[in-house]
Amino acid sequence: MPRGVYTGTATPGAATSATSGPQFPSDPAGDGPPGRTLPVALSVSYPRASIFTGLPREVVQGVEDILADRLSRSSHSSMSAALSHWRVVIARYFWPEVIVADDPNRGGKLAAFVVYLVQETTIKATSIANYVWALRAWFKFQRQPDPVLGVLEWDDFMQSVQVVAWVASEPHKPVPLWVIKSALDAVDLSSFVEVQAALLVVMLFFTFARSESPVPKSFSSFDTNKNLEVGDVGVRAHFDRGTGESVAYAAVRLKSIKQDPRMERPEASGNNDEIYVGRAEGVFDIMLWLSRFWGFSLTAPMGPLVTLSFGIPMGSASSLTLTR
Repeated sequence: MPRGVYTGTATPGAATSATSGPQFPSDPAGDGPPGRTLPVALSVSYPRASIFTGLPREVVQGVEDILADRLSRSSHSSMSAALSHWRVVIARYFWPEVIVADDPNRGGKLAAFVVYLVQETTIKATSIANYVWALRAWFKFQRQPDPVLGVLEWDDFMQSVQVVAWVASEPHKPVPLWVIKSALDAVDLSSFVEVQAALLVVMLFFTFARSESPVPKSFSSFDTNKNLEVGDVGVRAHFDRGTGESVAYAAVRLKSIKQDPRMERPEASGNNDEIYVGRAEGVFDIMLWLSRFWGFSLTAPMGPLVTLSFGIPMGSASSLTLTR
């Protein structure tokens, strides 16, 4: 008999044992308790309550503000995108927009939403999961409980969605170097718009920064903790003792990045996380484009680096159109 951990009385046949692990035939996968099972407390029924129930009226706005701040702008954008698809589904079946608490049909409604995304759109599995999360978050903003709670087959259903809607990631095709050089050669040096686009291309080329680092997704979502400002790009100098000459180079500051969205790395918190770009030959010289860019004097001293017009930040869509 395998040795277990016995509890209870010493009466023969009355003891129980904790039998988890691959050595026990009832748990060959090793995922028995205390593995991935829910805490026992969550299996005990209890009356549902809300922080808004019994909340003094003058405190309501403060609670709503705190809850609204827990999600980023991109999360709110995901909610808007999910709602646009959800409204297509509810219009088809004449459902109300909000799934209220204890709606017995909530599981079927959400399943219909997911099936619509799988069968009638080109959205891949990871984005479908994100849209479902965003829609659930929006319902919670409407002071309703998460509609998937209590839906028995939901986890299995969403795991199946990850299988049927999975799409292999296709790597981005590199732009040939001669194409970039030809584009830079063709820049109209009298046009601020074209010179700015050239600087953006050269900066991304040498820093390997993601496009959302210098520019926001839209002109209204500029984030000083993420996107480049005028003061984040500068010129540094290094004295080379071997040649006795001073060498100039560009410094581009890194702020919030995908791997560190809260800027918790030590060099970022001290505003010293910079990428240094030296001089290059011909049209790839970043110092040359910085000089031309600053020569227009159309950028606000403390404003966004890449702009549509004086002080108005350029979004990623506009910058993509511009560079093309």
